Amino acid sequence: MRMRIVKYSIMTDIMAPTRERSKLWNYFEKLNYSLVKCTTCQKEIKTPNPTRRTKIMRAHILNVHGISLDDETVTLPDDLKQYYSELPAYKAKCNNCGKAVSFLTNIENLRVHLRRHSIKIQSRDETVIMTPRRKRSKIWNYFEKLKPTLIKCTTCKKEIKVSHPKYRTTIMRVHLLKKHGISLDDDTHTLPDNLKQYYSELPGYKAKCNNCSKIMSFLTNKGYLRKHLKKHSTNILSQDE
Repeated sequence: MRMRIVKYSIMTDIMAPTRERSKLWNYFEKLNYSLVKCTTCQKEIKTPNPTRRTKIMRAHILNVHGISLDDETVTLPDDLKQYYSELPAYKAKCNNCGKAVSFLTNIENLRVHLRRHSIKIQSRDETVIMTPRRKRSKIWNYFEKLKPTLIKCTTCKKEIKVSHPKYRTTIMRVHLLKKHGISLDDDTHTLPDNLKQYYSELPGYKAKCNNCSKIMSFLTNKGYLRKHLKKHSTNILSQDE
């Protein structure tokens, strides 16, 4: 008796993983190669370059309809996360100056902004060289720079001319103290270290002489403090400035 052997072939379908469809397409309909239609407002939008299509779509739903897809694929790059804090609506806040920068249409905007802080990104993956930048004075919370020789007080809206940029912060301090009674005790303008044994620092950029208790201002000129010490025959061996 002959046995017939029947071979059965098992067909195995191997499916290549497909790229997940962007949620942006929940708001758009593709009409042709270079034309999409917003399903919210029915506006037809030309996209001449397919590589920029999703950027144009994101910009439309954000600017026209106030919709931002926080679970979208456009996020803050890993090599920039140490310099920015990610915000909603495709924005990032600079950890150096607090400015909110949009990366909706171009992530390169974030890198361009870092150059203003002398931050150089050598590799877009991980290698970064950062040059320390002088901390911005808190006095700028009260002023707006209009020109190199013109500033505006944001409290009283007065525009103030500055004869030379090196006198700018002194003029700003004088205005805040005299006009608004504001003194920034946490500002960089403080009593010099080599005078602290002769004076006790007071609010409003003032110091009290430990010898005669006279109160003097060092708001515009710290030289007054040294000149006063000469009356007490006090010699200052080292100057801090």
